[in-house]
Amino acid sequence: MTSTATRDFAQARKAYDEIARQTPKEAYAYVDLGRACEKAEDAKCAVENYLRATQLDPNYATAYLRVAVLYTRQQEYQSAASALDKAESIYTDTGLAEGRAEVLYRRGYMMRAVGNNAEARSQLQQSLNLARANGYETQQINALLQLSAVASNENDAKGAQAYAREAVGLAQSNGMENLVALSLVDLGVTFYLRGDYAEAEKYYKQGLEFAERNKAQRVRAKALVNLGSLRISQGETDEGVRYVEQALAFYQPGGYRKESSQALAMLGRANRQKGNYAEALKAFEQQLELAERVSDPAQTSLAHTEIGNVLIQQEKYAEALQHFDESYRLEKSLGGAMSIGYSMVIRADALWRLGRYEEARGMLAQAAAIAGKTDGGSRDLLASVSLTDAHMALSERRFADAKAKGQQVLALVGEQNKQTASQAKQVIALAQAFTGAATAGGQICREALDLAKRVGDPWLFSNAQLAYAETLLEGGDAQGALTNALEAQESFARAGQRESEWRAWLVAAGSAARAGKGEAARHYASRAASCLEELQRAWGGEVFNTYQARPDVQLRRRRLGELSAGARPA
Repeated sequence: MTSTATRDFAQARKAYDEIARQTPKEAYAYVDLGRACEKAEDAKCAVENYLRATQLDPNYATAYLRVAVLYTRQQEYQSAASALDKAESIYTDTGLAEGRAEVLYRRGYMMRAVGNNAEARSQLQQSLNLARANGYETQQINALLQLSAVASNENDAKGAQAYAREAVGLAQSNGMENLVALSLVDLGVTFYLRGDYAEAEKYYKQGLEFAERNKAQRVRAKALVNLGSLRISQGETDEGVRYVEQALAFYQPGGYRKESSQALAMLGRANRQKGNYAEALKAFEQQLELAERVSDPAQTSLAHTEIGNVLIQQEKYAEALQHFDESYRLEKSLGGAMSIGYSMVIRADALWRLGRYEEARGMLAQAAAIAGKTDGGSRDLLASVSLTDAHMALSERRFADAKAKGQQVLALVGEQNKQTASQAKQVIALAQAFTGAATAGGQICREALDLAKRVGDPWLFSNAQLAYAETLLEGGDAQGALTNALEAQESFARAGQRESEWRAWLVAAGSAARAGKGEAARHYASRAASCLEELQRAWGGEVFNTYQARPDVQLRRRRLGELSAGARPA
């Protein structure tokens, strides 16, 4: 007990192991040993000892409850549910309200983990009511934090924050610093989901400080992984990776499968942002295999989303859409409004790229309605809707709409998310350049280029550089446009991004023609045509036909024909 109090869990485990050796027929000895193993993050040892306790005493509710906790952590949900049912039956027969409240909380936690928000809310509310009636402060705080997470899943930002703030206050008033730390981190999550990154960071760091001061390693890992996710979302990839790797060093040895999977997904996302597509795709495919093996629909959906995001950057739009379709189907079955909204946006992003504008518009309208239902709206989801809408408007050559949507994005997120801000500025710059304000557009595009460079994402930077080349060409700087277009082309070629590469060759051809370099212009135009033919072979006729029906593609193909014939473009 002294070793446990001083957090010397290795020594505590040795002591409890000796007790169990001397009292081999006492179930409590194996539960104590299981708890020591659990605190030492040896899940296998803990499960073995809890099961041994249930064999010695089939009515030992605590043993069933603790093994259920570990089964949930390892995503063995069927075994967890069975153990919880047994524990609840025993606690009900013995009239132990505290035990019943804990079972209800654990079942609610598990239901949220598998995406059943309605059942999770029901179980957690029952746990909270029972804990309040009997004055169980710890269980009240735990139930409030899980209710906050459920409310976030259901797009109830105001409710999520109210639950989390109540948990923080209750933990502080009772001097429970570990739970203060956990409550602060969960409060940060509610702000992150609304796109308020500054507030999220503040609470994550406060939670991390409390956790480190109290040596609460699990809460520390949760704070670190959330800080890492925030930094990766903001484009501060290297810093984000450092946070996530620290958390993963705790999660993997401790058998935290779901948390490990989520952390690995973040590292995969970082690889995608660095242009390491093969590594990212491999990580996400492994995540998908694991999620399907344990029948975890939420993690399966996340894996499909991340695979689709990699395929979008590889410009395999039809393949990406298949993964986004599956993610959307799973999110609808889970019923989390916010997750459904994001799945609609990514589907819309793939659809407009394939020229399927009306379907994309329908998805965006529904996602916008979801984002607007929260108190004050979800800024991040609204920004995602507006950004996708801006790209689509630019593709359709609705330049006023593209500019307005891009400005909406900046008004929502500013530059706290550098990736989103860079893309929004690219759209605004091109919309201005194509409507006669090339100088202003060029200035904005330089800002987009600078943001992209700071993020370190080659896909983002190359697209910004190509957009800058187009603004320079519209403004009459043929040599500057040619230099930037060729540099972007080289990057696209290395990454196998043929859809962007043919457009870069086309801008290079137009720039050379404007500079009076006719032979070079025809050469670049020939390279653009070759890339376009490769794209058609790779995508297939049906997909390519919808793509080439896009207004911007039609205009570019006409220009390509003129340049190939040696005509100077208008």
